[in-house]
Amino acid sequence: MTNSTVLHSDTILSYNGISAPTKHPHDEQIIHDSDNEKSSDYKEDSIKNIDVDQHQLQPTSTDFATLRKVSDNVPVLTCVLIVLVEAAERFAYYGAKAPIHNYIQQPMPTDSVTGSTVHPGETAGALGLGQQAATGLGDFYTFWCYFTPLIGAIFGDTYGRYRTVWVSTGLYITGLIILTLTSIPPSLATGKAGPLAGLIVFQIISGLGTGGIKSQISVILAEQTNSSAAYVRTESTGERVIVDPNVTVQRLMNWFYWSINVGSLAFVVTPNVEKYHSFWLSYLVPTIVFLFIPVVLLILRHRLKRLPPRSSVILEAFRVMRLASFTGWRKGSSDASKWDVAKPTYYEQRQIAKPKAITWDDTFVYEVRRALKACTVFLGFIPFYIAGNQKDNSSSLSATMRQDGTPNDLLTVINPIFILAFIPFLDLVLYPFLRSRGIKFGPIARMTTGFFTSVLGLAYLACIQWYVYKISPCGHFATECTKADEKADLSLWVLAPVYALSAMGESFAAITAYEYTLTKAPVKMKSFITAIFLLQNAFGSAISIAFLPVSKDPYMIWLYGGTAIGYFVVVVVFYLAFRKLDKDNDVDNAVGKEDKRVN
Repeated sequence: MTNSTVLHSDTILSYNGISAPTKHPHDEQIIHDSDNEKSSDYKEDSIKNIDVDQHQLQPTSTDFATLRKVSDNVPVLTCVLIVLVEAAERFAYYGAKAPIHNYIQQPMPTDSVTGSTVHPGETAGALGLGQQAATGLGDFYTFWCYFTPLIGAIFGDTYGRYRTVWVSTGLYITGLIILTLTSIPPSLATGKAGPLAGLIVFQIISGLGTGGIKSQISVILAEQTNSSAAYVRTESTGERVIVDPNVTVQRLMNWFYWSINVGSLAFVVTPNVEKYHSFWLSYLVPTIVFLFIPVVLLILRHRLKRLPPRSSVILEAFRVMRLASFTGWRKGSSDASKWDVAKPTYYEQRQIAKPKAITWDDTFVYEVRRALKACTVFLGFIPFYIAGNQKDNSSSLSATMRQDGTPNDLLTVINPIFILAFIPFLDLVLYPFLRSRGIKFGPIARMTTGFFTSVLGLAYLACIQWYVYKISPCGHFATECTKADEKADLSLWVLAPVYALSAMGESFAAITAYEYTLTKAPVKMKSFITAIFLLQNAFGSAISIAFLPVSKDPYMIWLYGGTAIGYFVVVVVFYLAFRKLDKDNDVDNAVGKEDKRVN
């Protein structure tokens, strides 16, 4: 058995002028259960259906420049089951979240006891706390759900991802049951306090469950790949291609995000249930769907490839950064050499005593440095999510427009439907076409494209808001016109492009960010780095909460328009600051990536 570093040494040497590092001593062990049971269809250090005589394990720099890149084979059934877990969790998340805005903002419709509409032209509601309360609690829930992945990631990297998903599933189910029971008619009849308390308890408990699941599933999916390093394969047609793990991860994340938006189709179901039956049934539906997750997890138990957790890995990463910061930075040396003081070889070459805190090898230092750069890139997603939160607030705008029998929050289904159509186009048409022509469309370029389309959607939303103010009988206080004959004579479907442009933005930017986390993070810290990316959504929601004083009539034009202008400036700065990272992306990703094959 041989361990082959996939890139030639001259290629590795081109990475900031450093020599090829050795692999982390802990990163090759693979286990399948918490009790070390072995999967029946997987053996460590072997890959199914590999004919080594037809593989050149080390692509040359010429190969990288001339050969087409393709994805590797993956265990299809296992991957399908994993994305089903994500789809069910997202169905529960969006299915419960979709009715919440109306549940909080709108009052109980006339002659209704369930919150559903009785008379034509009405909007479903229950608590009647107003737009600001609905927006504030909505932004808090989004913030909490994208802050808790940090907690889940620490548990996942320390105690195991599979175990963390199980605990999170239990928390999530508990929250959904509480929300359902506190929204039944007897509870609503007691006043606002009980249902509101139940809603807040649901947000806190289910948020913990979301964080534990969200930080693990994409990482578990990426761990099912056969190879972590590129190699040359000869196809049946005689064509030589590079099987690139980066392309494999890109494809997996495309379909992972596709499954998220399958779950998002809950937006079709629960708003209609809310409008025509009740809020409690609209919350019971996602609860029932979520109950499929424990069944799938049981099936997956003996199928998953899993790296054993290391309780010290996050502490080690912070120790690396501390050494580089407080020792390397004081020397006033270049950026590359500032990290040298955290490497064991730095002390071995100088024959001086190594600090006891250093329990890692050189590769881990490179991986931490690479992950830190990725975390800097993720800062560009804060305005991306601020813009997304403003789009979510457009349900209040749609409630002021002519509905023609359409629930005002049903428009949100356009976003996942467009993504479900657009992702296959990217994965099967656009990206393969660009790779076959040798056109590089790197992660920074893809993120920038997604950011720009998001800006366009927000600018369009500002224009629609301006027109509604112009034609509404209530003028710049359009939300005060609640009766059907008082609403602006403009179909709410004119807001459809907002959701379509937002979907394009997510397909380019958000999917790429998942890919970026998994290719840049140290092997044992993938959940943690994923959580750092998700945390940007929490930051965006926190900043959106600061916008609450102007998240009402007559300031909505300035809110949407001002955010769009500011975001455009950020997009330009983002691209100028990070565009060079695309150039060295492949070499950067290769550091610390080794492959094991039977020779």
